[in-house]
Amino acid sequence: MRVCIGVMVASVMVLGGGTALAQTPESAGPDTESESVATVLGEPVAPVEGAGSADILLLLVFGLLSAGSIVAVRRFALLRARDGAVARYDALERAMLPATPGGPVRNIGLPLVLGSMGLWLASGMMGSIPIALATEPGGQPPATVGMTAASLGAMVAGCVVLFGASWALWPRLGGALGLPRSTGELGRDLKLGAIALGLTLPVVLLLAVVVGLVMNWLASMGVVERPEALAHETLRQLAAGEKDGAWWAVIGLVVLGVPLAEELIYRGLMQTGLRTGLGVGATRRGRGLDWIAVGMTGLIFAFVHLGTADTHSLVILFALALAMGVAYERTGRLMVPIVMHAGFNGVNILIAQVGA
Repeated sequence: MRVCIGVMVASVMVLGGGTALAQTPESAGPDTESESVATVLGEPVAPVEGAGSADILLLLVFGLLSAGSIVAVRRFALLRARDGAVARYDALERAMLPATPGGPVRNIGLPLVLGSMGLWLASGMMGSIPIALATEPGGQPPATVGMTAASLGAMVAGCVVLFGASWALWPRLGGALGLPRSTGELGRDLKLGAIALGLTLPVVLLLAVVVGLVMNWLASMGVVERPEALAHETLRQLAAGEKDGAWWAVIGLVVLGVPLAEELIYRGLMQTGLRTGLGVGATRRGRGLDWIAVGMTGLIFAFVHLGTADTHSLVILFALALAMGVAYERTGRLMVPIVMHAGFNGVNILIAQVGA
């Protein structure tokens, strides 16, 4: 139970088409008493041997807030399966493919997993089209905010259109994934997502501080290079780009579009397919938490972002993915991890812009 609580509290959001924590600039120089937390969230500074007073203060603040989140989760039994989880499991059973003549009912797990992979590949190919068109023969692809907007826009649009077509052909898919069917359900899902975000954000920030301190300690011994000020390529482009129409388009896509597309793929199709494919039946409905499905999805989600997010941020991404998976399983509502994902992206952008 304590492990479950820890993971649930660690849930929040992931930065769009590739995710990582934004990092804020250092306020202390190499000769000052302390080095700010921005070592995880900051620019390279002189090597240090230990945490400074600012780091200790942030560790205490985030630690206390995290403890409060854990107490709230336990006090109100927020990890128990909600009604939406049981309804989703019932919908999954009703959505099972029909039995073949003389054979057992076929499981929908494999089609859902394959569908998630196909949706990811197709949307990624669509996102690469603008880059390919703008790249000179034999040259490097342009690394601009405008090109990022075009690429992310194509990826999100392709994912939403393809998923919408699948949903139209198979209406039961929406119930099996826990998508809202009315404005009332949507409102409740948004509230659940906001509550999860409020409870989990302190733990995410605490984890970011710890990872940053460890990375700076290793860098001070020459084991690794110091982390860059921003741990994600999109954040770097936003920090360096002018605030024009393309810049705002990237903001909208990262905060709204990418969370929708990625959560449909990973939590919706992939995690649901793995859970169903691994044989979680009615005996565990509403009670059992399939850690294998949650963990496998979290690993895939983290490593897919390796090309755009710095390596050290994968630890945080994996923890966040686990937590969003747990939140999805406990609520049965896909909008909950979508809201968490969107909120995390927004916080990253805010931190990056404040520190720019």
